[in-house]
Amino acid sequence: MSDLTSLIERVEAATGSDGKLNAEIACAIFFPHLRPARPDDHKEFQYGTPPGNSAIWCPTGFLQAQNYTGSIDAALTLLPEGMDWRLERNTDIRMGFGAAVFEPGTPGKYPGIRLYSGATAPLALLAAILRARQTEARG
Repeated sequence: MSDLTSLIERVEAATGSDGKLNAEIACAIFFPHLRPARPDDHKEFQYGTPPGNSAIWCPTGFLQAQNYTGSIDAALTLLPEGMDWRLERNTDIRMGFGAAVFEPGTPGKYPGIRLYSGATAPLALLAAILRARQTEARG
């Protein structure tokens, strides 16, 4: 898996659902050999569902992804197996929402767990999930 740092930064800076960002996330996690589609990619569609994913793709680029940036349910499909999560609305309106991903059974009131922020609940949760995936990939 590639470094997700730039995607995480873009998720945290986003203000709402973003189809191109969804495609970039799907490419980075599931299809690193593909890239988000460009308008000229649509000449030769190949409709199909890659195993375990509801995406539509073509040989030259990724065409459509789940709405990870706009749906909590879609973002949760990226949650690393065995991890737990928390989402909260921040009282500071500038921060919107905060989310954390952590191992179950963490003692106390989540000590040492960093909240990742986002303008919307799905964006905050997605930022935390991507950071957990990146940390997991590093070992």
